[in-house]
Amino acid sequence: MAISLQLKNKMCGMKKTFFSFLILLWLTLTSSLTWAFTPSGLLEIHYINVGWGTSVLVIGPDGTRMLMDGGRQGMGTAQVVPYMQSIGLMAADSLTYILSSHLHSDHIAGLTEVMNSGYNVSNAVYFNGSDYSNTYVSAFRAAAINHSPGPINAIPLGAVIPLGESATATIVCSNGYVIGHGYVPGSHDDENDRSIGVLIKYGRFEYLFAGDLGGGEGDNACTHRTTSQVNVETNLAQAIMPGGEHPLLSADGLEVLHVNHHGSESSTNSDYMNLLTPKIACIATGSGQSADYMFPRFDVVNVLLSNVYCVNADPAIVLQNEEGYPAGNLTSYAGYCVGDIKIVTSGVANYTVSANGQVTEGPDERAAIGLPLTIPFDGVPPDIVPPTVTVISPNGGEQWTAGSWHIITWNAFDSVGIASYALEYSTDSGGNWNSILTRTDGNLSSYAWSLPLTTSPNCLVKVSVWDASNNTAVDNSNGLFSIIASQDSIAPSVTLNSPNGGEVWYSNDIDTIRWQATDNVGIASYSLSFTTNNGTSWNTILSRSEGNPQIYPWTIPNIQANNCKVRVIVWDDVQHPDTDFSDTNFNITYRDNQGPIVDIIIPDGGEIWSVGSSRYIFWTATDTSGVDSVSLQYSIDTGANWRVIFPFTHTNPGFYSWTIPDTPSRQTLIRAACMDGHGNIGYGSSHAVFTIRRSPVYSRYTRIAPMAR
Repeated sequence: MAISLQLKNKMCGMKKTFFSFLILLWLTLTSSLTWAFTPSGLLEIHYINVGWGTSVLVIGPDGTRMLMDGGRQGMGTAQVVPYMQSIGLMAADSLTYILSSHLHSDHIAGLTEVMNSGYNVSNAVYFNGSDYSNTYVSAFRAAAINHSPGPINAIPLGAVIPLGESATATIVCSNGYVIGHGYVPGSHDDENDRSIGVLIKYGRFEYLFAGDLGGGEGDNACTHRTTSQVNVETNLAQAIMPGGEHPLLSADGLEVLHVNHHGSESSTNSDYMNLLTPKIACIATGSGQSADYMFPRFDVVNVLLSNVYCVNADPAIVLQNEEGYPAGNLTSYAGYCVGDIKIVTSGVANYTVSANGQVTEGPDERAAIGLPLTIPFDGVPPDIVPPTVTVISPNGGEQWTAGSWHIITWNAFDSVGIASYALEYSTDSGGNWNSILTRTDGNLSSYAWSLPLTTSPNCLVKVSVWDASNNTAVDNSNGLFSIIASQDSIAPSVTLNSPNGGEVWYSNDIDTIRWQATDNVGIASYSLSFTTNNGTSWNTILSRSEGNPQIYPWTIPNIQANNCKVRVIVWDDVQHPDTDFSDTNFNITYRDNQGPIVDIIIPDGGEIWSVGSSRYIFWTATDTSGVDSVSLQYSIDTGANWRVIFPFTHTNPGFYSWTIPDTPSRQTLIRAACMDGHGNIGYGSSHAVFTIRRSPVYSRYTRIAPMAR
C-alpha cells in the first residue's frame, strides 16, 4: 500500500510539473497575454479566402461565433482554421454555430474539417433541410454528431440568431422557401436554389448572405445571360423590402451584399441590385474552379455590379478574395482582389472594410481601391465629434510587482461608438512610451496586462481611443505608480477537488467547482476550463480572473458527454503558474424529469382469466435514462383501488407469470409502475377491463370450512 501511494504521489507530481512547465513556456513566449478569445464589442464579418468556394465567419458584439460554410475539401484545414487562429480564435474557444448554406462540397467539406480539427460547436450545426446526399454530406453529418449539440438541424425559416447587443441574424430563405412568401416553384430541382439566406442586422447596418442562391434568367434581355436555376433572389428581395410580405429593411436597402454563387451568371439578378442597392459587394471566389466555370462572370460584375448597366442602383464596390482561376473569355477582372476581407461596425453611423492582401491568383489591389475604407450608412451625416476617454486604473499611487498581471481599466464614450483602442506605458514620467497593445478593434474598457520586468517609481499608462471616423482621444494615469521588484520565487500549488472523476452532473444545473490553492505570497489569479473529449481540446468556463475564491458555481452547459474533465490554473503575483485537472473523467448528461413510457400489452381488455390459473402479463417500458425497477399491480374496481402483485424490483423483463388470485371481478385492470434511475415513475395499465372468474374445476377442488357443530 505504501509503495502504491508513493507511486501515485510521484505520478501526480510529474503530471503537475510537466503541465506547469508547458504553461510557463507559453507565458514566456507570449508578450501580451490572452486567456481566451475576447470579442471586440463590434459586429465582424470575415470573408476567408478559400479560393473557389465560400467561408464567412461572423462574430457578434458579444463574441457569438457563427461560421457560414467552410470551402471545399482541404480548405478547412489549410485556410479556415489558420485564419481563425490568426485572429485569436483557437480551438479551445470553440464556435457557437456552424451553418451550411447548402450541401455542395465547396461549402461543407471545409466545415467537416473544422469540426474534426478540435473546434467544438456549442449551440447548433445548421443546414438547409435538403435531402441532397453524397460522401461529403455523410462526412458532414458524421462530424456534427461528435459535437455538443449532436446531429445537424434544419434551421427553421424566420429563425433569429442573437449575436449580442441588438445584432441579429435572421433566416430569410431556406430550402426553396422565402420568408413571408412561401415556396418558390422549381427551387427543389437545384441544390443551389435551396441555399439558406441570412440577413444580419446591427443598428443601421445590414448584410445579406445567401450561399449559391439563383436569380433566374428573367433579365436576359439586359444581361444576355442564361441559367437553369430559378429566380429565388427576386422573391427574397421583394419580401424583405418595404411593402413586401415580410419587410425587414428600409428603403435604403443594405450596406453589404454577398454575391451569390461566386459571381456565377446564375445569380445576382437586376432586381437584387435595384432593390437592395449595396455599397459593397463581396465575391467568394478564386483558384480551384473548373475551367468552364469562369467565375466571377463578366455579365454579373461588369454589367450589374460595377457599371450597373440597365439597372437604377448606384455601382457597388466589388471586392473579391482573388481572381477566379482557371479563367476564360467570360471571366470578369473588374472586381478588386484583396485576400481575406474584414467588415466591422458598431451599428451606429458607419462601417469599416479592410483586407489582408493574401492573394494567390491575381494582384493585391487593396491600394487601388484605398482600403481600409470607412463608409457611412445611407442617410447618416459624417461623424466629426471626437470621443472621450478616462483611465481608471492604474491612476496613481499603485505598487505593482514586476512581471505580475494586472487589469488596466478605462471608460470611453463616443456619440456613434468607439471603434478601436491602443495601450502604452511609460517608466520615466511620460518621457518615452512603450506599446502594451497596438491599435485594436473594439472597446473592451479593460485589459489584462503582463507587467514588464523593469522596475520604476515613475510609471504611467496611456489609453488612446478612436471612433469609426478616426476621431481620437487620449488619457494618461493622473499620477505616477510604481513597478517594484518581487521577492516571490516559489510557484503556487493547486489541487482540484471537485469534479475529480466519476461524478454525474446535469446540463443546465449549477454545480460547484472546488479547489485548494496556496502560495508563499498569495494566489493572484485563476482560470477554469473544461473538456468533453478527455483533454484533446478545452472550453473556457471562466477566463483568467483576479483572486482565489477556491469555489466557483458553474452553470453546466446544455450538452451530454462522457469524457469530461475540469481544469484549474492559478498564478501568483509574478505569474508563476500551477495547474490541476480532474483525475478521471466525469459525465454531463441531460436531467431526466420524465417517468418511463409504459404500455400494458396483455391483458389489454376483454380477457377471461380463471382463478388459480397462471397467465403471462406482458408490458413495454422505455426511458431516456433507462428503466431501473418495476412493480405490478391489479385492480378489481376499474382502478379505484390497486393491489400489489409484486413490489418494485430492480429488473424490467417485460413479462411476468401471474397466478390468478381468488378475487373474481368483471372490472379488473393490470397496471405496471416503472421507475427510472432518477426516481421518476411512469404508469401503464390495461386499455380496458377484463374478467377474473372461478372456473368449475377450481370450485370443485375448493373446500369450504365446515360450520361449527
